[in-house]
Amino acid sequence: MKWNDLKQLEGLLLETEKHGAIIKEIGRSLQQQPIYSVSVGDKNPDHTIVAIAGMHATEVVGQLALVDLISKLNSENTKRLRYHFVPIADPDFLAENVQQLSEPITLPKLLSLKSIRDLEGYFTSNRYPECEAIRQLLETFPRIDAFFSLHTAPVAPGLFFYVAGKSNDCIASVADRIATMCQPSQIPLLEKDPTVQSQKALFPGFFTIPTAAEMNSSDDRDRCGTSLEFVAKKFQPSFIGVSEIPLGICTRLHNAPIEKIESFNKQLAQNAKVDLPYQELDLSTQIDLIHELVLASGKYLLKQYR
Repeated sequence: MKWNDLKQLEGLLLETEKHGAIIKEIGRSLQQQPIYSVSVGDKNPDHTIVAIAGMHATEVVGQLALVDLISKLNSENTKRLRYHFVPIADPDFLAENVQQLSEPITLPKLLSLKSIRDLEGYFTSNRYPECEAIRQLLETFPRIDAFFSLHTAPVAPGLFFYVAGKSNDCIASVADRIATMCQPSQIPLLEKDPTVQSQKALFPGFFTIPTAAEMNSSDDRDRCGTSLEFVAKKFQPSFIGVSEIPLGICTRLHNAPIEKIESFNKQLAQNAKVDLPYQELDLSTQIDLIHELVLASGKYLLKQYR
């Protein structure tokens, strides 16, 4: 995958049918573009794994990663597993962002993307037809054993994920595989959440997201819920994961307040000189990290439940 594959992403998605993927139109966007689900793997699976990308349309890496992953899954590496993906959750705003990107695609240009709707935050509401279509898809599954909402971050002090689920062993196994993958490239796994949204680290780079019980304890019964809340409540999967793969690493931002991190990225987006050194993560590394996150849960489930 290359950055300019964003300009032909729907076509690349549809081509995965040649590799045995089953593609279905599950709904239409606000501007009447098709929303697709893609299924691949064992037709009589022991475990079901679901991943959604593009809930925030400015975060494009997860969308590239899912389309790339579909073409790499085959009958040998999906035995007893069934994968269901929604690679492009918001085709309208992705199209706007892609139109904005001129070549060569650079880090400042990626940081400058503006077309975004919070499909994640309003997932359980009827505000967006895209969310309704994806919810209806999820409701057709008898079970979900692992669920992923794929997001990316701007330049950050290091790598981090949000996780939950009923199996701490599964979380530990996934965290171990990610840590092993990060060692050769010396990608730091953060000890604390740079956004301060999570107060608990289970493993380096892996922070808790609210449990199903905590989600249901809110007094605000009319509040909107995320896809994570929806899946946790309905399916109680072994693993729920949210990627926050950064476009780059600036270790000097370690322990910096979120305001400083945001200011740093704003300067970069404006092609301004920044006062701290940083290292861009190449696209292949970002995609490989997302692949490992999704695949590691399946490997654990197969090993644990033979």
